[in-house]
Amino acid sequence: MEGNTSSVPPSLLWPAGHDRDARSQGLTEQQALDLGLELLVRELDWTSRHARFVRGAFMALVADPAVIVYRQAVAAELRAQPGLRSALAALLPSLAELAQPRSAIWAQDSPLLLVPPRLSDLELYVSCLNELSAALGGFDLRSEGLRTLRDYVEATRAAEQFQALLVELPALRAQLDQIASVTVGVNLDRDLRPHSATLVALNREPFTGPRSMVHRLFGRAMQSSLPSTTALRHVAERSAEMDPLSRDLEKVLSEVVQPVATGLERYQRIYARPLAALEPELAFYLGVAALADKLEMAQLPTCLPTVTSATHTLDDAYNPALAVQLVRPASASGQTSDAVVVNSVDFAMGRIVLLTGPNRGGKTTYLRTIALNQVLFQAGGYVAARSAQMAPADAVLTHFPPVEDSEPGGGRLDNEARRLREMFARATPRSLLLFNEPLTSTSEREAHNLASDILRALRLLGARSVFVTHLHSLASDVAALNSEDGALIVSWVAGVSDDTTRTYRIRPGLPTARSHAATIAEQHGITFQQLSQQLLERGVNYSSGE
Repeated sequence: MEGNTSSVPPSLLWPAGHDRDARSQGLTEQQALDLGLELLVRELDWTSRHARFVRGAFMALVADPAVIVYRQAVAAELRAQPGLRSALAALLPSLAELAQPRSAIWAQDSPLLLVPPRLSDLELYVSCLNELSAALGGFDLRSEGLRTLRDYVEATRAAEQFQALLVELPALRAQLDQIASVTVGVNLDRDLRPHSATLVALNREPFTGPRSMVHRLFGRAMQSSLPSTTALRHVAERSAEMDPLSRDLEKVLSEVVQPVATGLERYQRIYARPLAALEPELAFYLGVAALADKLEMAQLPTCLPTVTSATHTLDDAYNPALAVQLVRPASASGQTSDAVVVNSVDFAMGRIVLLTGPNRGGKTTYLRTIALNQVLFQAGGYVAARSAQMAPADAVLTHFPPVEDSEPGGGRLDNEARRLREMFARATPRSLLLFNEPLTSTSEREAHNLASDILRALRLLGARSVFVTHLHSLASDVAALNSEDGALIVSWVAGVSDDTTRTYRIRPGLPTARSHAATIAEQHGITFQQLSQQLLERGVNYSSGE
């Protein structure tokens, strides 16, 4: 288009000149499953039509700091200005319609049928640009993404061709509106069969309303006494008698439509579809803002992290997907939920966290807290934390027990070994590695030796890592492991009060003196306390005489 540098609008997700293919390794389907990513995808799907787009934004795991900062600025601006957010949200249906041009539906039909939908496409395009201009022009925009979009819209609207389109479209539409219906006269033979037809008139108004031909001819009083009418011939049927009429009708319509087609020729290079690419991007940001609003209404903190190259800390962090599930019932009753436990994430204390603690003490939730916030951060969204300084990861690598193998034992060592090897084959010092109770498929002694080797390898790699394990004895080896060259290992523990009540607080420290076997027994429900409670509930015990 004359006077405009590009016919393609700028992206709100990608800064100009950025190579969209220069991405990180991205997430695999297994990693998305391990992290429970689908819960976040559903929450950010603004109109229940963009799950695939949201999922793609998460799975890409963009690691370029410039892209992350670019997206954060757009998210912050939309969140800070509800009026702007509402105006852009109102545009989504029209932008979505641009993605499926009406003219494309008729592309295989005659040029005669292609003109009206092409005209409608251009009218919708003009309407969208004008509404975008009104929405973006009413605010003092600070983010590069929205300012660039506003400049594109204004440059496009100021272009000579667009100004000409503004003038010509109403006139072209008026020409088409000359014909809303046709009046046809059909001559019948003595057997009431049509033998000829003629085009009587072209009408500006369609035939509408309850007044039938019988009513017009005989009036309402006589209509009830006449026999009911039936169709004389199905519209889809063709007859030789009707072919001349069809030709006449096409000729007359062509006389009206052809000038419109000629008028549209100069706008053949205007394609509305690229503008539609804004719709899923805007929907993504609206979902980001809505999630942050929902969490803060439940008195849970959110923030946009500071992008760093090394430091990685989150204060009062929590699992955003779990929080949404917990606060939803609370919001329905007008109360906030206090069931969400916040924890710190601090890789400045040590690049490798050895995390131990009781079964069902919050360790898996903590892993997902770290990972889901990493995904949100690299997508450019708000994270579930009070404050954060975060470094992009080139990969988030996970080793979680498969659903069917969630219980210890079962001879799965070969499978575990293969998965561990694959993790190290992909990992770099910029990766994030999360291990959720690996090596449960072998004896405690063998598992301890294998886990020690993995921790030593992690120290050489130097990537941020969290190693969740029931092998409490590993914590005693931390000092010896740290004596070699490599990244620092620190011991953290999932807390309990009075040695029984789980607090779900994750803190630096050493585990209580509790064997791996005792933890396994608790997992299977065969501690004395669990077994005695089961017998009591069944009423089967020695004192009952059974």
